[in-house]
Amino acid sequence: MKPILHNLPSSEILCRKMAEQVLRILQPFETPASIALTGGRTAEGIYRSICEQSLDIPVRWKNVHFFWGDERCVPMNAPESNYRLAQESLLAPLRIHPDNIHRIPTQLPPDEAAVKATEDYENFLKSAEASSLRLVLLSMGEDGHIASLFPDGITNSLNSYLAYSFVTCPKPPPERITLNFSELAIAEHVLIAVSGEEKKEKLEAILASNIQQSPLGELLHLRNRSQKETHLYITP
Repeated sequence: MKPILHNLPSSEILCRKMAEQVLRILQPFETPASIALTGGRTAEGIYRSICEQSLDIPVRWKNVHFFWGDERCVPMNAPESNYRLAQESLLAPLRIHPDNIHRIPTQLPPDEAAVKATEDYENFLKSAEASSLRLVLLSMGEDGHIASLFPDGITNSLNSYLAYSFVTCPKPPPERITLNFSELAIAEHVLIAVSGEEKKEKLEAILASNIQQSPLGELLHLRNRSQKETHLYITP
């Protein structure tokens, strides 16, 4: 399935549209559902918009379990922590129960944290009788990276037998845990933010060429093969 493109005039509208789609996807669930969160400035805007719009599009949050697409190997209260960002702007305002929050255990050595995150993820899918995450939120970087899957890490991720892997990235902080292509490719829905002129130009180049030469391109290729729905939200 080819990606669905949403060209939007501003980052504010991007956040609002992505948040609305998140709520629409999660709203119908009477049984456990799952979402993998992302990080960054755009993510904070999306999370705050989810909280605002949840008054009009109610979700049974007790049925929603929260995972992360990637995490920096930093303390959970560090400014760089994706968990901290989500906790402050989404999870705490929505009063999500701690049992529904599947934080990547960055207090452990990175290799061990990846194994523990994989075990937690797999145990949830088994208990929920699900084969994949219901929804994944991602942002594309200037080099086409998604989660913490960078161009030089594509092969390693494709060859990993774990859902989560420990990786060393070119951006600080370099040590991170990331969800691998195997899981991103089969999630029921993936929503990707592409915010900024430089990123928009990179996306256009990816879509116009051999898209498998970048992490985003590889993901789009895999999701096209698996016939899964992918939305790209794009703003200058």
